[in-house]
Formats: sequence, structure tokens, C-alpha cells
Amino acid sequence: MVRFSDYAGEQVHKHSDLEKFIRAWFKPDDEIVLGAFRAPNSTLADGKPREWIAFSVADLLANSGDIYEVNSTGRRDMYFRFTPAKSSKLVTPTSPGKDNTGNPRGLWADLDIGKENAFDSQQQILDWLATLPVQPTAIVRNGVSGGIHAYWRILDADLHRLTNDSGHMQMWWAYLQEQAPLNQHGERITIDRLTDIGTRLARLPGMTYWPKTADAKNGSVSLAGGTFEQVPLDAIETIAGQAFSSYKTACEESRSSARRVSKSIDRAFTSPLQRLLLEERINSMDWGEILRPLGWKSRDTSSGTREWTRPGSTQKSATTDYERPEDGQISVVMSLYSSSEDTGLLDLKQSGQPLTKFRVLLRLYFNDDITKLLQEFKNKSSTSLGGFMLDRNFKQNESYEPRTT
Repeated sequence: MVRFSDYAGEQVHKHSDLEKFIRAWFKPDDEIVLGAFRAPNSTLADGKPREWIAFSVADLLANSGDIYEVNSTGRRDMYFRFTPAKSSKLVTPTSPGKDNTGNPRGLWADLDIGKENAFDSQQQILDWLATLPVQPTAIVRNGVSGGIHAYWRILDADLHRLTNDSGHMQMWWAYLQEQAPLNQHGERITIDRLTDIGTRLARLPGMTYWPKTADAKNGSVSLAGGTFEQVPLDAIETIAGQAFSSYKTACEESRSSARRVSKSIDRAFTSPLQRLLLEERINSMDWGEILRPLGWKSRDTSSGTREWTRPGSTQKSATTDYERPEDGQISVVMSLYSSSEDTGLLDLKQSGQPLTKFRVLLRLYFNDDITKLLQEFKNKSSTSLGGFMLDRNFKQNESYEPRTT
């Protein structure tokens, strides 16, 4: 029999928190997908950087009590996937299984501290959650330096209406964002817009929170409260409906503007392949070549990711060079935390456009004018824009005229 400790490694864990959360969030017949990721500052022999395993609810609760503090597999950050697996047979050590996601069991919120326009402390988050008309089923504290995850488990009888595409996660996020408190500058605190709940991972309650920096203390992923009761989906729809309607209107305006810009960019090329080649060249640049000349400052973490602070701020504004959970590859997309228009990227984020290196460079250096970008790549010296130049036979569509409306 596969033991949980074979994957969890060194843990200082609290089995009661694990059991209480699993029973509250999942159904008794669910298959739970777990990811065991090598902790950034592990000092022991860790084996593979990441491994996947599936347990039934009963098996997980039955054999997770055998974890001991020192294990040859080293330190692991243990994650669970919000949605149960359609079939545990599709889960392999290297993959959770393509399209192997059932329907969600509820809604959630990722509430951060230590980032630009985030909450000041875990206590501020807990105090704010206490003001909401629908209280979370479970509240999870992510160590000492991490934020808070809040979970609203939907009634079993309503789960057939809650799917990855039903829009309820977007609805709930829109409401929470509208209700978020103001910071000391009078700006509304940003709630992370993480609405793709189907494949989302979160730290497993009851496990150890291993910090990203060597000088930080480890903590526990522990329960900080909650009703541990299920929530009617009607209650969510009633209180969040108006906020969602306003949000959809604003999003459609942003998307319309984004579509106009995208079509304008497409018209600049004589074929899709030419655009692809240009994007690949720019995406091969280092983020520092794009952001540092504009005054952004970075800090490398031991996990390999980079945290960025925008000009005029002292807090973390964005993260780059992080691993994609699904395949372990380094993403070319920026994760933007700042809600300040001073980044020049806020409307792109709000419209749902991935902040790739190509898209960020086009916006920050050329104000979305693809003609200027092409000319820069053709005519400037080899030190311009990281030394990447287009071949002279890379033709721009001569009939193209940039449009801004």
C-alpha cells in the first residue's frame, strides 16, 4: 500500500487539521489529487522535484497519521487540488492526468499579505472575513509569512449547478473585490483574481509551510476558523449578483478595447507565423531587460522565481520566472499583483490578457504600436532591446495602419 509519508517527507504536521478540512471540503467518495513539491530550502535528498498521487478520502485519512518528522525524501510542500479526480487511475507520479478534474466542491479566496495593495496582516484578513454575510466553511492560515485561504463549501444538493464554467467563482471574486477594505492610501485592497478553480492547487492543511527564503521560519498550514458547514448556492447568488453584473459590464468594455488592439497587431503581419516568430524572440528575453530600464527592481528567491517592485512602490508588485504547476516549465507570463495604473498594465490584466514578455514590452515601450516595435527591432543596434533583431526579410504588412480606437 502506498503510504502518505512516502510522498510528504519531513513534516511537522497536525493530523486533526488535515482530517477536519478534508471531511468539510470533499465528499466521502471523492478521489483527492495531491502534489508533493520539493521545498525551496530542503537540505535532504529529495528525490524528484514533484510527484503526484491520488488517495480516496478514506485512505488519505487512514494512513496520513504515519508521518514522522525526519524522512529520507526530504522536505516537501504538500498541495491538494480543489477538484476531485474523475479517476485516480489517470494520476501518475509525473502527471495529475489531462482533463482529470471533476466538478468543484465550493468557492475560495486567496488573500495575500506582503504584496503591493494587499492586506497588512493575517489578523486584518481574519477581521475582514468576519464581516461577510456568508461566513467561510474553512479558513486556512499559510504559515507565519503567508496569507489566508478561505473556502466556502457549497451544499451537496447544489453541486450540480457549480461547475468549472458556471461563472460562480468569477461572481464570488467580483463580490469580494467590491467588499475589500481600503488601504492606508485610500485604495481598495486587491483580491487575487484566481477563478480557474478546476486545476487550482493550494497548500494542504495540517502540513508544514516551508518558506521560500532560508532566513524565514517554517510554520504550519493550519486551520484558523470556519463554520465547517455547507453554504447554499442561492445565498452566494443573492449577495454577489449585482457586483457580478457590474464587473461583467466593465470586463466587456476592457475586452472590446483589447480585441481592437489585438486585431490592430494582427494586421501588422502578413502571416500568423511572422507574429509567432516575433513573440518567440521577445519571450526569450530576460525579464530584467524589459523591466529594469523602466525602474522596476527585482529580488531573486531561492525557488528561482523573481519578485518585482514597480517604480514608486516598496512592496511586491509582480512575480516572474515561476514554474507552471502543470508541467514544471518556467512561465513567460508575469503574475501582476499591483492594482495601480502606474504599472501601465492594469487594463491588460483586467481584460484577461496574459502578460507575456511580448505583450508587456509592446505596452510599456511602444504603447501598443506594433509598427514602432517592428522598426525598433529592424533598425537599432545589437544592444537595443536585449540584442534581438529581426531579419531584414521579416516584412511588415505595408498596408497596415495602426489604430487606437
